[in-house]
Amino acid sequence: DCSSGMCKSTCGDGFVINEDCDDGNVANGDGCSKDCKVESGWTCKQPDLGNKMLVPAIFRDFKMHHPTDFEPDDNVGCSSGKCVGMVKSTLDGDGKPVFTGITDQGVDVTSVDTFKEWYRTTANVNHANASKLALWKIASGAYVNRYGANGEQWKTGVDGNPLFFPVDDDPFSAGELAAAQVPAFYDPSIPYDVDASGSQRMHNFSFTSEVRYWFKYDSTKTYQLDFVGDDDFWVFINRNLAVDLGGLHSATPGSVTLDAATAAKLGNMQSGNVYEVAVFHAERHTTASTFKLTLNRFNAAATACTPTCGDGVVVADEECDNGKDNSDTAYGGCTTACQWGPFCGDGM
Repeated sequence: DCSSGMCKSTCGDGFVINEDCDDGNVANGDGCSKDCKVESGWTCKQPDLGNKMLVPAIFRDFKMHHPTDFEPDDNVGCSSGKCVGMVKSTLDGDGKPVFTGITDQGVDVTSVDTFKEWYRTTANVNHANASKLALWKIASGAYVNRYGANGEQWKTGVDGNPLFFPVDDDPFSAGELAAAQVPAFYDPSIPYDVDASGSQRMHNFSFTSEVRYWFKYDSTKTYQLDFVGDDDFWVFINRNLAVDLGGLHSATPGSVTLDAATAAKLGNMQSGNVYEVAVFHAERHTTASTFKLTLNRFNAAATACTPTCGDGVVVADEECDNGKDNSDTAYGGCTTACQWGPFCGDGM
């Protein structure tokens, strides 16, 4: 629950928010108790995520021209390459962006009410697909989405997805498939997405993306979020607008660096608290669809607990624990691996 800015959650959800630990369950005896307290004899920490992290996402499929915001008749696009000021600086009570009502710059939004439907599941208007967006670890330690289902790049050295179509299989807008251009940003030599025979592949345009993630803010660290998007693309951190890249436009890069100075502007974020990153995207023009999201230092995993050998408490797979008296050489003693050493009666 991030409605008040600083996030709160219940013990057992895997997010360490104002807790000693959270291993994703409410069981005792595994190092992290049902009350999310570290149990005696254990050491608990948040491990590295490994080569892949999954962030929750909702992709909502729309029909063309319903509302008319999707595939507008004029397709003018933003006069300056991006439309700024389309959404208010903070999220509303439901955690959704709010349209300001501007009509210039080629915004092409019908009304405040139609914009509300972009990120709200609405009968006969859109169909929601609950999913997860896979981000893959790169050399810098950051995580980024890629073209292939198993982390394959579009071509060597190119991250992100130049053919981002997460609702291709949604029957809600069946019959509205269109050919997709490959943005010059990714590969100017390939005009359209084609199969092995050279035939154009058809894709499902007119959809929105809503991606959320949570992280523990540390004022001594600098966090980086990089992206490429078309069309509309907004990022909110701690419910405050951090990236404003709205309107109909081609693949456009951007970034936000979260340091102490930026954190102060984004709702006076406090070190040690958990905050939410919310990314909102819309694809509403049948030309191309690209999406790239790179998170650096925003990653965190559920708590992992291991027995603490040498603390005098026997837990889990420890056979013994004599504390500081553990010895690898003492006959009849407990080793520094908390397993019994040689003793009379061990059959050896």
